[in-house]
Amino acid sequence: MSTKKQGILSAVQKQNICKKKEANLLIKNIDLAIKHSIDKSTISNILKEKEYNALNSGQDIDGESASVPPSKEIEKDWLVLQQLLQSYDSENI
Repeated sequence: MSTKKQGILSAVQKQNICKKKEANLLIKNIDLAIKHSIDKSTISNILKEKEYNALNSGQDIDGESASVPPSKEIEKDWLVLQQLLQSYDSENI
């Protein structure tokens, strides 16, 4: 049984495939291929492309930038800075 389909997947469709695989690592690529009516190798290529793009963009596989701290850390640092600045008189800076 062939799962091939003529056409090109949109970026949103590719993202959905990646999200489905991330949500269930046990799902087989052939099952994703059948669901999307594409070849199994296309699924493999989409998943490899995601990893390649993440590595070359400085992001981890989940899309977070490797050089930027998580938003919770940024928020915590912002609160600490706000507390520190409260003790200063803006007239004396």
